[in-house]
Amino acid sequence: MMTLVPWNKTSTESGLSPLGDFHREMDRIFSRFFDTPTTSLAASGIGGDFAPAMDLSETDAQVVVKAELPGVDPAQIEVKVQNGALVLSGKKEETKEEKGETFYRSERVYGSFLRSITLPSGVDPEHVNAEFKNGVLTIKLNKKPESAPKKIKVLAR
Repeated sequence: MMTLVPWNKTSTESGLSPLGDFHREMDRIFSRFFDTPTTSLAASGIGGDFAPAMDLSETDAQVVVKAELPGVDPAQIEVKVQNGALVLSGKKEETKEEKGETFYRSERVYGSFLRSITLPSGVDPEHVNAEFKNGVLTIKLNKKPESAPKKIKVLAR
């Protein structure tokens, strides 16, 4: 038979609460789950990889993707449309320069990245434009004319 342990404030504060470990573990899981891409482990450079933050928007005529890639050389960026997906890859190289500095903490991220986004149907893979300006890559994917919404007039009788 299990023993019930009554809750009291002193046992919780001292960390001896039977539910204390469970509570801390749930807090840790939820904080990792809801982290933004720039602060999560996947984006922090652990393992040498990071995931650039992206915005996606869509109009009747095109799909627009904006990716934050500060410090990335545009020559190191590759954009592909394949199998109904936009694939963005590249790498951010670290410049090695030591002048007797001691680092206590470094939060700058270096390494390779790969993001793949499933595109909506109707995107024309032959009409894609990519522009890199001020650390932001903007990719505009035009839609095929036949995929544009057609307005149908409703007749009143």
